[in-house]
Amino acid sequence: MALKVYTTFLNEWHAGEAMPISVHVTEHGAKRRLIDHISATLWSMSNLSGYDGIGVWLNNTLNDYDCAYDAFNREVVNLSKEDIDDLYSALDNYNEFWADDKYGCFYSYHPFILEA
Repeated sequence: MALKVYTTFLNEWHAGEAMPISVHVTEHGAKRRLIDHISATLWSMSNLSGYDGIGVWLNNTLNDYDCAYDAFNREVVNLSKEDIDDLYSALDNYNEFWADDKYGCFYSYHPFILEA
């Protein structure tokens, strides 16, 4: 019997490291977790580095999906399951743009098959 799990990673290419963040039994679960992490990263970049346009983009994008970022809990709230794939793609692409230019951290998930 085999079980497929999805592990999420923070990839810091400057240091050559991939740090595991979490493990999920569904791809949607992995993407949902990364939505929170990417949103937290973008929010921090906006607040700490002076790139105000990042915060505006993040708020507008989340508003398009009728959800919001909860900075206290560091998570996106009110996100419907149907929007997870699209929002993950939008956030991942935007984060990669900034990661290439300024920050240097990427997020990813990878499937693994566990066999017993």
